[in-house]
Amino acid sequence: MNVSVTGKHVELTEPMKNSALGGMESLKKYNLDIISANAIITGIHGGKTFNVEFTVNVAHKDTVVIHEEHDDVYAAIDIVTQRTQKSLRRYHDKLVDHKAEKPSFEEENEEE
Repeated sequence: MNVSVTGKHVELTEPMKNSALGGMESLKKYNLDIISANAIITGIHGGKTFNVEFTVNVAHKDTVVIHEEHDDVYAAIDIVTQRTQKSLRRYHDKLVDHKAEKPSFEEENEEE
């Protein structure tokens, strides 16, 4: 999985970068074929508000893009991470449930 963190109109510090990388690393637990994950942290209104965007490319699925705008950059990263996890969990559950064997319905009282 290719991972990148980019800052626009904001000085990207190591704690910001580590928080975003930690959020993207947590997406591995769904065992999906994630090709790449990108985080873009943008400062708005002179750094008073932050817009965080996660873009996740999954094989055999459309690209998942999640945005969040918040006053605190770490809160925005946490919210985006949770929403991305929710989206990927739903996709994973859909794949797992679809491949599960269906129960056979045998009649219990067969009279011959």
